[in-house]
Amino acid sequence: MTAEIAVMNKLGVALAADSAATIGYQSGHKIYNSANKLFMLSAVHPVGIMVFGAAEFMHVPWETILKLYRLSIGAHKFATLQEYVPHFVKFLEDHQEEYFPPQLQEMILRNTLAQYLWSLRESVQIDEASAWENLITQKLNELHNLSPLDHVDEAYTSTLEQQVTQLFDQLYESIIKPTRMPPKLKKSLKQILLNLITKDIFPGNSSGVVFAGYGEKEIFPSVIETQMHSIFATRLKFARRAEEQISVQMSALIRPFAQTEMVSAFIEGVNPEYQQTIEAYLSSLFNSYPGTLLKHLPDLNAEEKTNLANILKQVGVELFKDFTREMRNFRSKVYVNPVVTNIAFLPLDELASMAEALVNLTSFKRHVSPESETVGGPIDVAVISKKDGFVWIKRKHYFTPDLNKHFFDQHDRYLSEREDKK
Repeated sequence: MTAEIAVMNKLGVALAADSAATIGYQSGHKIYNSANKLFMLSAVHPVGIMVFGAAEFMHVPWETILKLYRLSIGAHKFATLQEYVPHFVKFLEDHQEEYFPPQLQEMILRNTLAQYLWSLRESVQIDEASAWENLITQKLNELHNLSPLDHVDEAYTSTLEQQVTQLFDQLYESIIKPTRMPPKLKKSLKQILLNLITKDIFPGNSSGVVFAGYGEKEIFPSVIETQMHSIFATRLKFARRAEEQISVQMSALIRPFAQTEMVSAFIEGVNPEYQQTIEAYLSSLFNSYPGTLLKHLPDLNAEEKTNLANILKQVGVELFKDFTREMRNFRSKVYVNPVVTNIAFLPLDELASMAEALVNLTSFKRHVSPESETVGGPIDVAVISKKDGFVWIKRKHYFTPDLNKHFFDQHDRYLSEREDKK
């Protein structure tokens, strides 16, 4: 896991990311504190990018992919930040023959389907036909109700279905056939696997990719969060998760990514998990209260008890809504609004300090708690503004800068050549 954050106002956006990376092994896992998760997306334009989740895309490090994209895009610019997203997706798809050939795509598709089939098999508590029927029906309904991804059309679905069918027939023999799943469910199971690729669900190793900064015609910054998995049947499986933009009406914003609980607690004054526990308990309490009360009213007949129970349950629903609304208003008034109001007036260096502090807060919480330190290491910090572009505030290097001045000279020459071509 990781902790990343964007803090924005009308002057710019500050980005901060930790350096922890978790490597899994059969015997456990190991954490390294040297990963790069924050990058300059363009060498000449005010755009940056952050990555969380899987550190690789189809077995290629995101760092390599993003630096190749930076070279590819050169001095090309877009009117809005939104336009960088489809351009980046197209870059991945256009270079799949070089970076992600068909054999690799098939291997990843096979592994994705196999892992899901094994998870289904392991989730069946009792290997009986009825248990399989209930599970397949449940999963089919869950996936059917999910929205299809924007890039999925009939032609793509048809092509993908051919690949899924071929792999499914092989995987079924080794994973599912030895169980007691009725053969009549085979068709439904294959449909589940097809939905797994075409619907808005991201099993296995997916990555969050956050674009931040400005388009050429934008005067206020924005951030766009996307989720990317792999290229299946020549198309990238991805989805837009959220988009936030500073405007005249919205003058400041804090947007955490990945491990967000400590940032949410800082902003809203309560840990999200604690808040959810309270709300879940109150909802259960209001729902069970009518039954408890009616046990102490023996003089009522069955019809009167049913009518009173329905009335009390409806009252409980309304009381619960009032409670959650009042608590939400209180958090906004006492915690959220004052912080956001102050952020609106912070200079760029203070935005950077705040972004770093919030990531460090998450890291410190992990350090002093019994949980694994999945957030930690040096914190990279950058600020993006309309006039100055992407500026590093803090950045770790795997080399000593004083011993590698040629690296920076080469970078300066690259920028100068790009400016001359404009």
